[in-house]
Amino acid sequence: MRARRKTSRTVFVTTAACAGWLLAGTVGCGPSNQPTAQDRQDKAVKDPFGYSPDMKQADMTVSGHTDFDKQELKRDVDHVINP
Repeated sequence: MRARRKTSRTVFVTTAACAGWLLAGTVGCGPSNQPTAQDRQDKAVKDPFGYSPDMKQADMTVSGHTDFDKQELKRDVDHVINP
């Protein structure tokens, strides 16, 4: 068998492949901003159904849930009492 000579092309390709694997492995290991499992469990224990009275931390995607409209309340009560 003949001994294989290392050319500059094979050295470059091998180095680039190793650098690519190293870069791909380290990029995915960055810090995460997501809460840990322990954080989610603690939050669920404190407020299991999300009924927190603190409206500043309420998770409402639709705005207007905290607005009180007297006319709408009057109409709803009227519909319950006088069907």
